[in-house]
Amino acid sequence: MLGFATLRKVQKWRVILSADERDCRCPQSPSLVMFCRELYLQPPKSMEVLIQPMKKPSSLYSNWFNRSTYFKIEEIFQPLKLFRNVTCLGLRALKGMYYTDDTIEDDRIPHHIAPTLRSDLESLVQGSGQVILVFKMYERLADYACVFERCERFKNDMSVSYFRLVHGILYPPNDTDPRERTAEELLNPFTHHPVEELLQTANRQSIDREPNNFIRTRKDLLQYLEPQYQRIAAAAAKMADFVKSWKRPNNLLDPLLNISYWSWEGVAIEDFGIAVLHVEEYAKAFHRDAPLLIQGRIRAMQRQFDLAYRNLPRELLLTELSDWLEEAQATRKKVIKNSTNVSRFIKCFKAAVNDMDTQYLSIRKTRKALLSLIRPIARKITALVWKCGVVMR
Repeated sequence: MLGFATLRKVQKWRVILSADERDCRCPQSPSLVMFCRELYLQPPKSMEVLIQPMKKPSSLYSNWFNRSTYFKIEEIFQPLKLFRNVTCLGLRALKGMYYTDDTIEDDRIPHHIAPTLRSDLESLVQGSGQVILVFKMYERLADYACVFERCERFKNDMSVSYFRLVHGILYPPNDTDPRERTAEELLNPFTHHPVEELLQTANRQSIDREPNNFIRTRKDLLQYLEPQYQRIAAAAAKMADFVKSWKRPNNLLDPLLNISYWSWEGVAIEDFGIAVLHVEEYAKAFHRDAPLLIQGRIRAMQRQFDLAYRNLPRELLLTELSDWLEEAQATRKKVIKNSTNVSRFIKCFKAAVNDMDTQYLSIRKTRKALLSLIRPIARKITALVWKCGVVMR
């Protein structure tokens, strides 16, 4: 149901929660968290929140595994603090179990909702104060971190939903023969990568009302990604300088050049080789940084890991450029005297550079969106470290 516009049209809700730790791995129900995040912009007018009762104390001879422990009530209500301007909020502790057929059991003990907790939550939800949307900060952080990864399968595993995170559904199981797996079925070598682990920590902290813990995790994540960002930026600048040198009059990338009538005197195959070296160096800058343990895991499954990227446009273009060079070398430079073949090289070269420039611009775009939230909230972060085309004040 979540995600549909019709959800926001319902103005009266009854929410039933359980404090039993066996019903959920964390105090905040993932369903309630996603529900509140979906409706925070258009909150309902009326909401009744019911808390399922506790079991009666077990006898001395009862099975130890049947005993229940319960979360604190104030922790269970945490997601409701996203709401503002709710006309009526009712909090009630049930005396018996509530079922969908409106039947109630009377062999339970109701939870105690402290009057101060009730009044504070009601005044907060019914008021119009400012809301710090930590989960929105997390979404922008995840967008920035994920854009460094190109494999869709690995990217989806980087930033799982809060529901999947709480229920431990982080990485889909795969029992098939490794030699028979497709790119979508590969085991993820980045499961314990620092970026993935910091994203999971930030995701758990996204339910907090105060962003202090989240900001510390975000800073650690940005510090880890910063060296790779600077390496990509330097490689992009170097590639831009090389392309500009080739765009000069009568050079290979001259926009006014007619390849069919161009003189090939003085053109060596080494010139094309240098161009490919620049493209390969640019592509290498986008390889994700990883600790030695992760690198060893990737090396142990190198063929399977390469399969995840083999059919991506960048890899296909790099392969075509390499094949073109080998063909030109094998035919003793006759290939470069054919305008059709040279046009194919230039086309692949431009496409490869454009593919990497697109990823670089996506990194800059998500980085700028992230920085727009950091400035008013985390002023202690050094401006020089996080700059990327915007001035930190």
